[in-house]
Amino acid sequence: MLDGRIVSSVLMFLLMTSTGVTLRLCQLRSATLAMVSNDLELRVTIEDTVIVIGEEVNVTLTVRNVGTSNVTLVFSTCQKFDVAIFNESFICSWSEGKYFCMLYTEILLRPGEEFSQTLQWNFYWFNRTSEQYSPPAPGCYYLVGKCMAVPTPIQEILRPSIRIYLVPETVEGWAVILEMNNFPEGWSSAPSMNFTNTKIIVDTLLELGWQNDHFYIKHDNITIEAVREAVEWLANKARFGDIALLYIFTHGSWMRKVLHWNDWFAGYWQKVSTPRRILMIDTCSAGEFIEPILTDLLPHVSLAHCLKGEVAWAGIPEEGLPIIGSVWNYYFYHALRNSTADSDGDGFVSVEEAFNFSTPLVQKYMNETVFAVPEFLEMYHEIGIYPENYDAYPHPLIDDQYPGQLYLDFRYHRLVADLNGDGIVDIIDVAIVAKAFGSKPGDKNWNAIADLDKNGIINIIDIAKVAKEFGKIA
Repeated sequence: MLDGRIVSSVLMFLLMTSTGVTLRLCQLRSATLAMVSNDLELRVTIEDTVIVIGEEVNVTLTVRNVGTSNVTLVFSTCQKFDVAIFNESFICSWSEGKYFCMLYTEILLRPGEEFSQTLQWNFYWFNRTSEQYSPPAPGCYYLVGKCMAVPTPIQEILRPSIRIYLVPETVEGWAVILEMNNFPEGWSSAPSMNFTNTKIIVDTLLELGWQNDHFYIKHDNITIEAVREAVEWLANKARFGDIALLYIFTHGSWMRKVLHWNDWFAGYWQKVSTPRRILMIDTCSAGEFIEPILTDLLPHVSLAHCLKGEVAWAGIPEEGLPIIGSVWNYYFYHALRNSTADSDGDGFVSVEEAFNFSTPLVQKYMNETVFAVPEFLEMYHEIGIYPENYDAYPHPLIDDQYPGQLYLDFRYHRLVADLNGDGIVDIIDVAIVAKAFGSKPGDKNWNAIADLDKNGIINIIDIAKVAKEFGKIA
């Protein structure tokens, strides 16, 4: 079924590959920032920017001589570096509650030489009254690095900051599903589709551990007010760190002419404050409707069925083709449940992996099944689109601004240490790590599933992560 109101034949292909299109990719969870002053560079690197509160993270600070003369760093105590977190104001620092001996030290840095130290921190703040450490509230913070040496420019001028996200250990998922099959007179409707897209999404998410009462579903009569109410529901339900998914299936021209999507949605979407936001646009010219989100500086993933100017496809029973509903939606959500899509072998399929796996399947189905029917191919020709002129068609689109990979599978969020997927962390999971202990990729006993911190070696940290969840049941 084509969008009955699409008439443009102008195709805009940006960053196109032979499969999908990636506008921006933010795959690395680590982050590095450096500042230079008076021939000294202070560089701060954190191994993860989305951090579960209570987990210790490595922060490496490095001072480098980028000048042409020797520089001597002078320390009055044994503390060489410090890090702190801020939001609107100072929250806490790594050094709080710690004591450092008085020790005069000089470190000579010749041109090009550097000095570094790695600090481990769980971001807890120190209460001087009770002399106890307490966790910070979930939220967005700025991590600031500091070298304790003199001269003062290192302390007062060189303070690079990195945005980090502290999320709670307990995660919930909330989904808004907006699907139109029936339209007013003058628009093409598909009542026989029977809201198949909704069923596929709900069935998949329930299988991945989502809760029955965490869905907001609206069928037909999708207006601006209806979308706003749905976003408000999502904003009210999803805490910082939760997963918030919004999926919409309608005509591209309905998005443009009735919902006026690009005029207001981006600002409203920011009401959903969690960094784990996913927007799925399942329409013709879908890429057009994630364009306003490109300026959103908060983490998010936006997915689109096709590029701006391209035509999406949704099957109906009367056509006699195998897939009913959106072909893109069908393959994407099936990929989330397909272990073959797990390209990094960690035992879970991320949103990014599902996108990469499903895209060529969408294109293969369109090229070999839909366009193999002359009647359907002619429908595209009538609106000035010739899919046979391209290596693949359509081109699903992802704008990935989430650090690392985003998972909809709650086995990943709730029981990371349940390595064999039986719903409980027990001695079998301990044995899996023990068998691979000390191994690296390429070793005979290497097992990527046992590398819980993804640092390329199975060590005591992985054992500790299993021990922390030992006895927990999904």
